[in-house]
Amino acid sequence: MIKAELLDLYRDFMTSGWAQDYAGYAESLTANIDPADPKRMNVIDSPKLVGQYRIHAMQTQFRQ
Repeated sequence: MIKAELLDLYRDFMTSGWAQDYAGYAESLTANIDPADPKRMNVIDSPKLVGQYRIHAMQTQFRQ
């Protein structure tokens, strides 16, 4: 589920002109629950950025 959300976000980045090569990104993306800590999600990705976009910040807020 998280992988699908990240792929959707990457598509939005492409629409904004911040990234390119969706197929390459989809192939490089892994998202797994950490076997040692089931509360942790490990994500590895390799975005192909465009222009001067170099810093990405994200805040995750969990609902209670």
